[in-house]
Amino acid sequence: MATRAIIYENNGDPASVLSAVTLPAEPLSGTLINVKVLLSPINPSDTHVVHGSYAIQPAPRELTVNGEQKVLRLPGNEGLGEITEVGPEVKELKKGDWVLFIKGLSGTWSSAQVLEERDVLKMDKASGISAINASTLTVSRPTESWAEVADSGNLQVNPVTAHKMLSDFVDLKPGDWIAQNAANSAVNILPIRSMCM
Repeated sequence: MATRAIIYENNGDPASVLSAVTLPAEPLSGTLINVKVLLSPINPSDTHVVHGSYAIQPAPRELTVNGEQKVLRLPGNEGLGEITEVGPEVKELKKGDWVLFIKGLSGTWSSAQVLEERDVLKMDKASGISAINASTLTVSRPTESWAEVADSGNLQVNPVTAHKMLSDFVDLKPGDWIAQNAANSAVNILPIRSMCM
């Protein structure tokens, strides 16, 4: 199945450098999975990536667009996907599973992605989390503490923001209270989760 994707060749003003293209289907082998992107938020850091003012960039990919080979970048850092197909050596995932993209700058501004099994984290659909909230969760693996999150080397936008919110602006001690308003994004949900540990 062909994929629609937002791409760019060179950094610049997103209105000028981004375009939508159709990419041919990629065959699956080994531990590759096909992930249909259900939701992909646009985070301010995503626009900085496209501008070229962010410290990291998506890896360039050799892609075929209209029969022509091009080296392109696919923006998008966060998202929620659903497995549509798995390679023959995939062990932990199956068709229909919800997954989070844990590989930074995975190119989530697309209708689907072919990724390695290790580049996603299975979400428990029965947990009651909404698809919208799940799409902004970007911690790579469940952990017991913020220290383990920091040590994992897999922090992305929302966990870092939540951690800085709780550590850089106040000196919280056990038993302290925090108040939140409109806690509907991962920036707000992660502190709530960490306070329950």
